[in-house]
Amino acid sequence: MIATLKQMILCVTAASLFGSIVLSLTEQKAQQEILRIAVGMMLVLSLITPIRAIRLPDLSWLESFSGSGNAQADAEAAYTQTVLEEFETEVEAYLEQLAEQQGISCTITITAVQEEDAVSICSAEVLFPQEATEEQRQQVQDIVIQELGISEREITLAGGEPDGTEEKAVDVLLE
Repeated sequence: MIATLKQMILCVTAASLFGSIVLSLTEQKAQQEILRIAVGMMLVLSLITPIRAIRLPDLSWLESFSGSGNAQADAEAAYTQTVLEEFETEVEAYLEQLAEQQGISCTITITAVQEEDAVSICSAEVLFPQEATEEQRQQVQDIVIQELGISEREITLAGGEPDGTEEKAVDVLLE
């Protein structure tokens, strides 16, 4: 925008300088009137030329918000989904940090839903990347139960089994 303003000032200055020189060289009144009109048009063109180079941003996305109730509902749903995903990510990071403080390495994935103005946590899955003892698994499960307020059957512990198998809840497998 500043470059366009500089270009406008340069064009107007050059056009007015040229026009004043041409007007000072003519002595007849009739020619001066015609030249004044021509110089005025040249000044207008010198203002318009840099403005034509301005590229306006694409505002076609505004059409979806132009009053269509369905588009507004879609936008609200997208916003709600984004907020819900951010909530899940933050809670997962918090729980993983609590487990790390206990010396347990794990990855926690939660599933949350929003019902009207409240967010409810439906389930949690804890994945142990390495072999974990039963005591460590129980500690993480207790942390998740305490912090999320969900029941033991809504928590799935996977990975980290001494025999290399993964324990999965039937509910998760059916989804």
